[in-house]
Amino acid sequence: MDAVPTLVLHGADGPLVKPSAGRAVAARVPGARFVELPGVGHDLPEAVWQDVARRVRRHADG
Repeated sequence: MDAVPTLVLHGADGPLVKPSAGRAVAARVPGARFVELPGVGHDLPEAVWQDVARRVRRHADG
């Protein structure tokens, strides 16, 4: 399987799905990058919007 640019963003404080699940997803996708977002749970609070947008933009730009 060829590597596909993949960015896995996961909240560090997720009450439903633990960060280890995000790490496991990233580990199974060749070339994936895992980023744990501190202070983020199962939602995406406004405080991290700019950080997430910057990471996604950087990832999309390759």
